[in-house]
Amino acid sequence: MRIIVTLSAIFCGIASVTADDKITNTIQMEINVPNVEFYVLSQDGWSSNLQRFVWDAQRKNLKPILGLPIIMKNTLGGIKVTLKTGDKTAITSGVSEIYYRVEFLVDDYCAMYVENTNSTVECQLTSGPTNGEKSGKINLIPIKPATGWVTGDYTGVLSLIFEST
Repeated sequence: MRIIVTLSAIFCGIASVTADDKITNTIQMEINVPNVEFYVLSQDGWSSNLQRFVWDAQRKNLKPILGLPIIMKNTLGGIKVTLKTGDKTAITSGVSEIYYRVEFLVDDYCAMYVENTNSTVECQLTSGPTNGEKSGKINLIPIKPATGWVTGDYTGVLSLIFEST
């Protein structure tokens, strides 16, 4: 009698799957169709991915994020970049912050570092019109606090605004 009950349970479980059962998957998609005269784009799609400062246990330091490739074009003038108003170059754990420097390597070296949300910092990436595409790199360099690194899980968003000049 016990065997029959067990087989009945298995049979009922299998019978409950029907052709009408559905599985739904969500796929996130993003498209960026640039203006043909002015654009700044991340190459390899890195701007859609989470960027991580990796902890170097041997050196007891955060490793920088180096060489994020960008391409840009502005046939009408130069290109400058600023931080979104009110932003600073920091990630936070809710209790403490880690500041970082944003470096741009395009025509020349230019860096942004903002601790105060009332500050405005900009970098001129190109000074004049670009007939073709220009490529460059972005580096994100964590700045070790004077009191040392504070344990925690940090998150943040870097919002850059690229403008035609």
